[in-house]
Amino acid sequence: MMNQTTVVYGPVACGKTTISEALAAKLGLDRILDDVTDFRYVDKTEGRFYSGQPQLPPTGVLVLTQSEEVARSFPGVRVLSFAEAAEILRD
Repeated sequence: MMNQTTVVYGPVACGKTTISEALAAKLGLDRILDDVTDFRYVDKTEGRFYSGQPQLPPTGVLVLTQSEEVARSFPGVRVLSFAEAAEILRD
């Protein structure tokens, strides 16, 4: 589904943040949350840090995290590995 909130996970420095704007545009997402853990995150769109885990709407958000466990903790969202996300950009 286009615009479905999507969580991308992968190791540190694999390129998640680098591809985030292009991936968000390709998927029709207008908000990017970076460096999401179970206790903090950065709203890249607003340029602000937050504590706690974000509550995600079903559409409109790209979430980047290092942890597959954190990625799979959000109900009702699409979860992609970095490799799967990069493949979407190659299409």
